[in-house]
Amino acid sequence: YDYLVAMNTIDTNAANFNPSAAVPLQFKHLLANVNMNVWRDGVKHQNDKMRIIKVTLSNIRKAGKYSSKTDTWTTTNDKLTMIYENNDINDNDNIGAAIKSNDTYTFGGKACTPFSDVMLIPQTIDTSNSISLKIDYELKRQNAANWESAELETILPSITWSIGQKYTYNVVLSSVTDITVY
Repeated sequence: YDYLVAMNTIDTNAANFNPSAAVPLQFKHLLANVNMNVWRDGVKHQNDKMRIIKVTLSNIRKAGKYSSKTDTWTTTNDKLTMIYENNDINDNDNIGAAIKSNDTYTFGGKACTPFSDVMLIPQTIDTSNSISLKIDYELKRQNAANWESAELETILPSITWSIGQKYTYNVVLSSVTDITVY
């Protein structure tokens, strides 16, 4: 879902204002669009495979007040945790891409997209408002008979999610203990 406002683009106090004419409106998206792609490092794990089981984002500010005069959000301290699990999301949902337990991703190949086009309140992510990312996945090493469970957790890089802008986080899992977000 998105949050839009429409603003009148003409001066209603102007001498040539015609009250019976159509009113031109300018629409503006007030939320930030957040996306994520996850890859395994194809150099270190060329023949390994992975399955994303769950992606969790924690400590996201979920409420605030928008001011049209200043075109800014003031967020509250209310926090949200978003969890995307294997079949909780399917291709028919409006909020993101599928994470299916049977999807297998070859390292260096296609990315898993746990979510896309998630609309969130603009906010600054920094040391005073950090957002945590946790990825639970299964790993099948080359020639291994079984899948290994693994989880990695990190903090998203500092950034300000601005009104109407799109942000894509690219996450690289380069070992069972190393995760990079850019």
